Amino acid sequence: MVKINERQTEILHIIPANQPVSSGEIQKILTNSVHSASFVTLKRDLAFLKKNRFIACTGSARARTYSITPLYKLMKPVQISKYFSGERRAEEIQTRFNQSIFSILQKTALLNTQERKMLQNTTDAARTRKKYVPPAIKKQELERFIIEFSWKSSRIEGNTYTLLETENLIKKHTSAKGKKIEEARMILNHKDAMTFVLSHPKKFRKLSIADIEYLHEILTKNLEISGNIRKTAVGITGTYYRPLDNLYQIQEAIKDACNTVNKIKNPFEKTIVAISLLAYIQPFEDGNKRTSRMVGNALLLAYNKLPLSYRATDEEEYKKAILLFDEQNNLSYFKELFMKQYEFVARNYFKIRNP
Repeated sequence: MVKINERQTEILHIIPANQPVSSGEIQKILTNSVHSASFVTLKRDLAFLKKNRFIACTGSARARTYSITPLYKLMKPVQISKYFSGERRAEEIQTRFNQSIFSILQKTALLNTQERKMLQNTTDAARTRKKYVPPAIKKQELERFIIEFSWKSSRIEGNTYTLLETENLIKKHTSAKGKKIEEARMILNHKDAMTFVLSHPKKFRKLSIADIEYLHEILTKNLEISGNIRKTAVGITGTYYRPLDNLYQIQEAIKDACNTVNKIKNPFEKTIVAISLLAYIQPFEDGNKRTSRMVGNALLLAYNKLPLSYRATDEEEYKKAILLFDEQNNLSYFKELFMKQYEFVARNYFKIRNP
């Protein structure tokens, strides 16, 4: 995540949302604040913010003006601990679904050139290493990945199975004592859905509503969760944000989400957007977030990237990242978690281990 200092934050607050301003106008306001700085320092700050695509400039020399970019609104740095330190008031968040989010995401590159290169280099290195792994080890590592993904994704949903209990369930078909049958079903459904995605990677190169519904169906099998697009309102624990509650609007939102994902060219950005939008729309009565994670892995595999196990992701931090997008349409924290988890997967799976 890009770090900006207090003065740079003040500059971003000075620039109006929909009105370009000159550096001279910014300097006037900044001079009367606690973050007053020389014109040379201001120019350096503006150059830094432009480099990181938080602001755009038009014109030249004295006619040059600066404006806030859509990327800044999506990636504005947030102090997560401070943001979630207390209850957010309704007036501090976006309580209703933002219909313009699709066009914003379509025209905004979420990753800069360096980040794209890093993720691709990480992918290439992992793929190269995998070529030298013996077939028996590949099979073991794939099974380990499925177990760890099924465990952690279920854990995010509140499942109480431990990793060892999950391994016994998947490998030995042994349910944990004292645990609800629904918890075992949730984990096994994850295993089945992940196995399907691994077996049909190219199916998801173009995302469709039918694809999303099918993965949701596998993930919620025998859990008494409706497989249909919901017709009633749903609430999300811990937030005043309320998703769409009209069947027609929900159907249109899913369609727009698929179109948005399909128009984005970079596979990593596709994945970040798909996971965030599906959790934001909440198209089903239940099982939305686990479906979004599965769709994300399906997209990564469709473009020959590495799927995420979420093994190294803290459940509470993941929920915070999703809530931040729900409440502020801000992807900065989710992007940070995504990139860390992608690096973790590349380092920790499909490698020859010392005996």
